[in-house]
Amino acid sequence: MRKVLYASALGIIGAGIVHIVILLLLPAYSEQAAWTGDSSAASNIPLPLENSEGGAASSNPFIKAAACRFDLADSALHVQAPETAIPFWSMAVYDGKGLNQFSLNNRTTNRATLDFLLVNPSQTQRLKAGIPAAFAQSHFVETKSEEGIAVVRAFVPDTTWSGLADSFFAGLRCEPAHLD
Repeated sequence: MRKVLYASALGIIGAGIVHIVILLLLPAYSEQAAWTGDSSAASNIPLPLENSEGGAASSNPFIKAAACRFDLADSALHVQAPETAIPFWSMAVYDGKGLNQFSLNNRTTNRATLDFLLVNPSQTQRLKAGIPAAFAQSHFVETKSEEGIAVVRAFVPDTTWSGLADSFFAGLRCEPAHLD
């Protein structure tokens, strides 16, 4: 009986240690999941995130989303979409580890148009010398991450809004913005 209790206690302690190690290693293995999941996509091209089982998008059927990979080493990223009557849109910037660096939506900005210029600190310094006319109406977002993903989401209340959402995402642009 004593040997059975000893073996059971040893098994429980061993299982606990294994579970703790797995929990501690999980972030290291999963931080690259979103980054490598769309690694086949070219930078600066919006990639639709489908609401399908096993997909990267939210399981919320009322949200449509698209993502743009970026690399700010060579140029800033200009994210813009045509003005729309969509009731809600948001944009979030994630670094290569999947950490949220910035988030904004049409309710927290003073304009309903999605128009952002994503820059790194050195590009911000160049902008202080003078903002190019093409970006005079843009919101400026500074991130320390050279590489990451910008995710744009739109709320689609029902199927009657699908056409409007499709045109919103068809007009979504993630383009390099040279500040010189």
